[in-house]
Amino acid sequence: MDHPEVEVLTARDVPLGGPRAMTVRRTLPQRARTLIGAWCFADHYGPDRVADSGGMDVAPHPHTGLQTVSWLFSGEIEHRDSLGTHAFVRPGEINLMTGGHGISHTEVSTPGTTVLHGVQLWVALPDAHRHAPRAFQHHAPEPLRVDGAELRVFLGTLAGLTAYRDRGDQRVFFHTEIDDAYAGRGLAAILVQQALTDVRASGMRIVPVCPYVASFLTRHQEYADITDPVTPEITTWLDERLGR
Repeated sequence: MDHPEVEVLTARDVPLGGPRAMTVRRTLPQRARTLIGAWCFADHYGPDRVADSGGMDVAPHPHTGLQTVSWLFSGEIEHRDSLGTHAFVRPGEINLMTGGHGISHTEVSTPGTTVLHGVQLWVALPDAHRHAPRAFQHHAPEPLRVDGAELRVFLGTLAGLTAYRDRGDQRVFFHTEIDDAYAGRGLAAILVQQALTDVRASGMRIVPVCPYVASFLTRHQEYADITDPVTPEITTWLDERLGR
């Protein structure tokens, strides 16, 4: 039986932001390989005591044509960008920044951080989205307890919990279930109304693939300005990702 060839990439130490800055271990890019799928950059840092390493202090700098993914195991990082975003990322959360046609940002570990440990990954956007509008998203899914373990679902479905699904053009699928014990109390309408309020505030739009949401929007025309019709292309995309 033939086995696939395994290529081992050795990370190298790189000062992040200058010769006296925190050191990261960079696996991508390197001479032997610049991409793994869409991943074009991979930094791993820590666990480091901030008192010894100085922590993260990355000055404002630009990006185009890619997305950055920030994930922490310990500590806290403060993010600011040219969109006006001011956000933080902590363990169990993800910051996703889309450079698109150009964005500038800075990342700094917070004063309360004692041990900093995390990764920064970059995704090379496909040609169709390389010059898309710049954007920033922060995801902090609620934990789910299953058989003594704590789970957080960022993509796909696990233990009955379904996370958002992003096509790369700001279309997102949300799946929410209400326990039968709370049926008939108007919770669905409250959830839908709050979701629509959040959609409008974020500048996004909604495609009502759910019959209940479609019925709600028919009764509440004040949300017509943020609603797009359900098309065969959307239905096919959703069926594929839900495995239907």
